[in-house]
Amino acid sequence: GPAAEEETVQPSRAARPRATVAYLEDEAFAELVEGAVLDALGDGGAPAPQEQVDDLDLMDAPWLFKTQHPRPVEAAELVLGFQGEATKELDAHRWESEDCMWRDIIFALSGMCPEGDVGSLRVHGRNALQQSCTEELLFVVHNCPGKDQAERFPSALRCVATLVANIAEVWASLEQLRPDDLGQIAVVLSGTGIGKKLKAGKQKFPIETLPDP
Repeated sequence: GPAAEEETVQPSRAARPRATVAYLEDEAFAELVEGAVLDALGDGGAPAPQEQVDDLDLMDAPWLFKTQHPRPVEAAELVLGFQGEATKELDAHRWESEDCMWRDIIFALSGMCPEGDVGSLRVHGRNALQQSCTEELLFVVHNCPGKDQAERFPSALRCVATLVANIAEVWASLEQLRPDDLGQIAVVLSGTGIGKKLKAGKQKFPIETLPDP
């Protein structure tokens, strides 16, 4: 459809990623995102002929947005229709590895600080995301690397893509198993030079520009 800059996006409070990806075991999901997002937040070029990339329409209404840093979090809440308690702020600059990302997510969602390796943290984190998908959740991820920062912050870039892919995959699983329990969720990526799509493995997620209030 037309880009967000050309047409005001009016996401409903029931913005929901559509079930387009099947549930994956942890090992398969890790393989999906490992090392595959160097151009995740850039505009990127066409994939190589031998690479099959799924350009997925994952939502009934937009749920993945970008905004120029800095912009008040309250603006995102107003535009997307979320209340303060539903908003969780994260900082991608802290994500030197996937386990750092999961610890931040788990703490933001549950207030817990679990220990363990990345595999156990992934389980805890996905469980927390699953619970949040039955409620209202607005993630605002600050300091997201744009295309000009990809080489400087590859770990943060990979973690942002991993977070988005996990949210879509957990939602898809819930939509198949417990559709009546689904809530509302949105993710706002705050940074400079963020592109129009985020790539994770063979999936590409469209990114809308967050409209003005």
